[in-house]
Amino acid sequence: MGDCRLEFNFLKLQNNLTTFIVSRLPISEPLNVVCLEADINYTIFHLNDGKKVVSSFTLKRFQERPEFSHYIRVNRGTLLNPACIKSVSQVGKVKTIGVNSGREFIVSRRRMKDLEGLLG
Repeated sequence: MGDCRLEFNFLKLQNNLTTFIVSRLPISEPLNVVCLEADINYTIFHLNDGKKVVSSFTLKRFQERPEFSHYIRVNRGTLLNPACIKSVSQVGKVKTIGVNSGREFIVSRRRMKDLEGLLG
């Protein structure tokens, strides 16, 4: 359920960082995506192994794709894989979601009601 199939093209940058450009074509090996994060008109995929993948498509376009239909939109810039959610905590009115990689994401107040049933 937490897997998606995407093709990655490798691009070596000047500062020895490897960036991956996501293509539309499926591949046979599924990749575990923890979350998708918006960065202006780009989307950054955060994978289970710690790698980051950059796509030139917006987060909204990925949210509309069937591979990501079960992902949870926790705020306007983040789409989370529900299989990777480790913890949900609330301090006052602020609710945060922790994922397997150790990162935490703040749930926007307007999305809290939508996520109550899913997150508990």
